[in-house]
Amino acid sequence: MPTSSIEIRNILKSMNYPLTKKDLVQQAKKHGASYEIIEVLENIPDKGYTSANDVINECKCKFRSWG
Repeated sequence: MPTSSIEIRNILKSMNYPLTKKDLVQQAKKHGASYEIIEVLENIPDKGYTSANDVINECKCKFRSWG
């Protein structure tokens, strides 16, 4: 099943922001994210993120077929 923005939102909404990319990946792993979600997060720019929507927008920008 392809990774979707709904699936990643469910993981991201429980996190406390701001977070760095490294923090996002670590927190996603702790929350049981799938390999596909971890891979997506590992491929977004290395910067600070202030909300789940901030991360989702970056994912959509990076992976145009996503969403």
